[in-house]
Amino acid sequence: MISRRALCGGLAALALPRPALAGSAPEITRLRYQGGAGRVMFPELAEDLGYLAPIRLEWVGNTISGPQDIQALVTDDVDIGGAFNGSILKMIAYGAPAVAVIGTGGSDALSSSKLCVMSNHPVRTAADLRGRTIGLNALGAQSEFSLNRYLHNGGQGDVDTAGITLVPLPPVALEGALRMGRIDAAMFPAPLQDIAMARGGLQEVFSEYDLFGDLMMNALAMRRSFVAQHPATARLFVGAMARAIEWARVTPRATVIARFKSIVRRRGRNENLMPLDYWKSTSVGQPGGVLQPTDFSIFRDWFVRNGEPRLAEVNLTQIYSNSFNPYAARTPLPSDPE
Repeated sequence: MISRRALCGGLAALALPRPALAGSAPEITRLRYQGGAGRVMFPELAEDLGYLAPIRLEWVGNTISGPQDIQALVTDDVDIGGAFNGSILKMIAYGAPAVAVIGTGGSDALSSSKLCVMSNHPVRTAADLRGRTIGLNALGAQSEFSLNRYLHNGGQGDVDTAGITLVPLPPVALEGALRMGRIDAAMFPAPLQDIAMARGGLQEVFSEYDLFGDLMMNALAMRRSFVAQHPATARLFVGAMARAIEWARVTPRATVIARFKSIVRRRGRNENLMPLDYWKSTSVGQPGGVLQPTDFSIFRDWFVRNGEPRLAEVNLTQIYSNSFNPYAARTPLPSDPE
């Protein structure tokens, strides 16, 4: 449980400096980040579109989960890190020196994580999951939260009370583990479930869109010390990323996919391009990734009801800041398709 000292101490230190004026030169021109194999992150798209100049991204490796990416941020191994909003909320409440600065995705009608089983498997409902083994990309993160929410809605309590065994696996290994019978079900992130479903033999049990509808579930964070020391860099970066999100939203899907493939080919990491064909949407609910209290309150309220009452004291506006996002000020930058 979070102590009052940890909670209040962590939040009291969250005040951000006044954002640098538009047009101010960035204090540094290199940002360290982790990527994803076979994926294009919005910062990478922003750089490729020319929005990020003169800042350059420095790839330090790939991550397979939000918790690992955020840990790398807190330990100063990267300058930007993305994760599930519930994880970011807890991290900051526990005193981690970070702040969410822009939304990066979630669930919508086109893109949403899904729990799937083999078509001949008896699991079809929350009750059927009792005592089963489920694969997911990380413990204590978005997939586990969604699974608990589904179980709760179906009157089955949570993962622990339902006797479910969770098996963390790299996302690309989930389908193989499911088809080989090593797990009973798999929580696939988009678009991996579409790829697996296209091969046949799988049945969807539920999707995050079924549970939450349109919801921003992920954000990108920065360390408070970084923002304090480099406000112009933070402003340029967030504005560039917001423009990239809107470019992807308004540009024809085929053009976006072609651009993604070009980026992946040119970085020369011997990655599989096929998953990019299944990209369907940004799944970013607000223009430019502007964050809202509801992007965090749904998770805070759940945690409060399920054994962490101290989180009720968290002021959500101290968890995130739209200070550097031009779309929050209703002055969006141009993002016409190229």
